[in-house]
Amino acid sequence: MAAYRVMLSLFALMAFQMVSGLAPDKGDKLPEFPKSFPGCSCKWGEPGWSCTGQIVFPKEVQGNNCCCCSLGCQKAHRCSDEACNTIGVDQKAELDAEKKRIEELLKGADMLISDEVPGFAVDLGQGPCTKSKIKAKCAAKGLTPLCDATSYASSKQCWTPGLKAGKFKNRHFSVWNSHREHFKLGNDAMFYGMCFYASGNGDWALAPYSSSHFWTSGNNFITPWGGGDKNAPRNVNPTASQMNQCKSKKDGGLGCWRTLCVSEKTNR
Repeated sequence: MAAYRVMLSLFALMAFQMVSGLAPDKGDKLPEFPKSFPGCSCKWGEPGWSCTGQIVFPKEVQGNNCCCCSLGCQKAHRCSDEACNTIGVDQKAELDAEKKRIEELLKGADMLISDEVPGFAVDLGQGPCTKSKIKAKCAAKGLTPLCDATSYASSKQCWTPGLKAGKFKNRHFSVWNSHREHFKLGNDAMFYGMCFYASGNGDWALAPYSSSHFWTSGNNFITPWGGGDKNAPRNVNPTASQMNQCKSKKDGGLGCWRTLCVSEKTNR
């Protein structure tokens, strides 16, 4: 085990170089070093560590493809509990504790936006989606609108998870391609029929359609299957006008417009 600790220290020094793009002086949180094996090269990136190579020690897992243990690892690169036990890492206990923490955060919420912030889907009722309506409906529940993109936080009217470096920075919740596809928030179909707080263009908001977005002053078809859920039913494709009228799901609509609100205060 002593030999393993020496090798692990060398591995940690190598891994440190992989996170040099982060800026702690600007509020970026440095990730914990990956709990991996000699012979492995691990690189940090959203949403965690990924590892390449083959394990050279200990002998129980020698020759296996590289992986790492704990929450900091991407799921596709996470070792089995048995492999982690060979280096004294009780991964199962850590993962179980995280699962319980998330379950507590999600009580009454619809999704987890970041590791610490749950999001609440709020129905906006009859009529067009506007910024003033988003603010009013969130406030009625003691919540704050989620900013569609980082820059909109400058309005001091919404909250964004994108102020620090990471997957949310300078990306839109209303856009799938190269935006929501990086967020990994689960079932993407739920974003269709939503609209989000955005600065500019009067009182209008931004809403997803297909892989992009549009201002709610327009009358685009929503086209859910154009985003992250290619299997979304093709018979459910309301226009913005039909969203304003709260066209029912049984008639091929998505009900009324919805938005995402958070319990955080506005930030910038």
